[in-house]
Amino acid sequence: MAVARDSHRFYFHVPIEKCVWGYGWRYMKAEHPFLDFFEVEASLDEFYRNYQPQNTLEALTLGSDKRHWDSLEFPWHFFIAPKLDVKYRKQYLNQHLGPVMSEKLNHEKLRLITTFNSIKAQGYQPQKYGYPNTHICGYFLLKNNDFLFYIEAGKHRAIALVELGYTSLPVVAIPEPYFISHQTLLGLAGTAYPEEDLPIVQTIFESYFDSSLRQRRRQVLAEWMRRARGESVVVF
Repeated sequence: MAVARDSHRFYFHVPIEKCVWGYGWRYMKAEHPFLDFFEVEASLDEFYRNYQPQNTLEALTLGSDKRHWDSLEFPWHFFIAPKLDVKYRKQYLNQHLGPVMSEKLNHEKLRLITTFNSIKAQGYQPQKYGYPNTHICGYFLLKNNDFLFYIEAGKHRAIALVELGYTSLPVVAIPEPYFISHQTLLGLAGTAYPEEDLPIVQTIFESYFDSSLRQRRRQVLAEWMRRARGESVVVF
């Protein structure tokens, strides 16, 4: 408990292959739409144009699971807001999915380029970002003997570091939630979500570790990359 409470005071390095963003995208080349952007700018347009899931379950399973989950929030959040209609979603810069307005898309591109150029020219200086997000921060997803680190804040810095060749990311763990596991989800049943939704919640959690879904994400990113290049599209 003491470690969790004071976790924001200590930073450590996590291998990039263990870092995850949004709905399952890894911080690896060909596995993250923000990294694809540095290869082909229009690929980010394709991401936001084509990736418009209606809820978290659809987002993580890429539509293969049709059960009902009426939110784009993660089930381990204590407040689960209903999903916004598309016309309202466009008004917000939700970095994890589309649709977005053109102004917001251009703003996202500018942030990526500016952050990358700044770190490339001046080196990584986390102290310049100030409290509370001096360091890239997030929490752990724990499954048996495996783990992932979900990056909650500092996403653009993380992308810039990976693009600059870092093989691990300096991060801090936020106190709440410090980690999420099947045991955590079981304890939240009946509080953060109805107990009868536990099977869906478990699927959402498991989707982060599912190797077949990870491969599917690679495939859809490759498809969007081909579209961005104006090449013929492969239908999966």
